[in-house]
Amino acid sequence: MSAAKIAALVAALIVVLCAGIWLGGHPGKLPEFVRDRFVDDSAGLNLEATELIEDNYFRSVGSTELTNSSLQGMVRELRRRHHDRFSDYFSPEALDRFNEEISGHFSGIGLTVSEVKAGLRVDTVFPKSPAKEAGIKPGDTIVSVNGDSIAGENSEVSTGKIKGPEGSQVTIGVKSKGSGKVDELEVTRAQIALPVVTSKIKEVDGRKIGYVGMVSFSEGVHALLREAVEKVQKEGAEGIVLDLRGNGGGLLEGLLALLLPAIALAAVQAAVLARWTRSAVLETLREDYVRTARAKGLSRRAVLWKHVLRNAMIPVLTILGLQFAFLISGTVVVENVFVLPGIGRLVFQAIANRDLVVVRDVVLLLVAMVVVVNFVVDVLYAAVDPRLKPSDA
Repeated sequence: MSAAKIAALVAALIVVLCAGIWLGGHPGKLPEFVRDRFVDDSAGLNLEATELIEDNYFRSVGSTELTNSSLQGMVRELRRRHHDRFSDYFSPEALDRFNEEISGHFSGIGLTVSEVKAGLRVDTVFPKSPAKEAGIKPGDTIVSVNGDSIAGENSEVSTGKIKGPEGSQVTIGVKSKGSGKVDELEVTRAQIALPVVTSKIKEVDGRKIGYVGMVSFSEGVHALLREAVEKVQKEGAEGIVLDLRGNGGGLLEGLLALLLPAIALAAVQAAVLARWTRSAVLETLREDYVRTARAKGLSRRAVLWKHVLRNAMIPVLTILGLQFAFLISGTVVVENVFVLPGIGRLVFQAIANRDLVVVRDVVLLLVAMVVVVNFVVDVLYAAVDPRLKPSDA
């Protein structure tokens, strides 16, 4: 075989190999009869749906946008179906924004904003930032970016337009809080380091009080917080106010979501406990030693807190120990009604799925918890009333 034929054969093999690799990555381009034979049904359905959307959607959409939307839809449906509040999908752009938030650094103009109908309201302008140098002030409203209105846009989309590579320029329309006039400002983006911790000393009634505030919850903030506390201590602070209102580690919505379940679970038991406490206190108030203590001049408050409540606690502790079992059993209903993850919901799902191993293990755990609680109640009996302690004969 001549060298020319060998070269042609090698070239043909390379072309076939490249075509196979490309078609393997783009099975939607295969002929229908080949795709039906070699491509999995579910993959084929996804490809067909993708092609239909790309060809017929009223706006032009790319494959990357469709892929991200598909993944977001899958995770969203799984969260809804399995009552999952923790799983999420980050597109590459969303992941970059998230990493910026926790790193404490980003490339932008240096301000914090909140979403309003007209655009973005400026909440904070960082010192020595491009926004500060451009004259932007808290309370101003950003209404456009590079000539395009951002009214009604999601804040993440709008802030994404303002951010950009360090050294690049962005033109923003800023509506002044005072005059209402809109100025077009050309701002050069820069690397912004978030002031995650602030500290200062204030004089209050002649005393030095240290103020330490955590502006954002980002990587390494614990070390900066410790340094700030040590700094105000060295400056002679007699007390320290620790402001953690900027800590994004928890959501108010999460706390509010527990409000109704807590009321549903505890309201009845609290009423029973209050009734027993009242009965025990009234009964103890009739004892002779209470009248004697009052006759000796002790105030009603002192008699109530030092003598009556302690002796009235025995039946109250008994009720508390019994109520623990009722609270545990109540979680099965409450967690399923309010769709909360917990032991009660786990038991319910295990029974529905006939998962006897999980049911057995959870029951053993609950029994152990009830035994421990009753043991603690017995120990508290002796702590409240020393007469119940075992004595040596």
